[in-house]
Amino acid sequence: RYQALLGEATVTGTTAEISPSIQQNGTGYAAPENWWDVTANIPNSAAVDTVKVVCGAKTLAELKVPPKG
Repeated sequence: RYQALLGEATVTGTTAEISPSIQQNGTGYAAPENWWDVTANIPNSAAVDTVKVVCGAKTLAELKVPPKG
């Protein structure tokens, strides 16, 4: 099995961009129903209102996020 990882995010203005990658499962156990949790913290993101998940030049998702406060 494989699992997804998120790379480092880049922040430009109010948009953060992050890319997933896939690696072999090195944990020795399976995730429930074969779905892995994928999370990331984006430093310096107080002004971010949109997060783009990209793979190369292709945008996989564009997520609106509530302002921090």
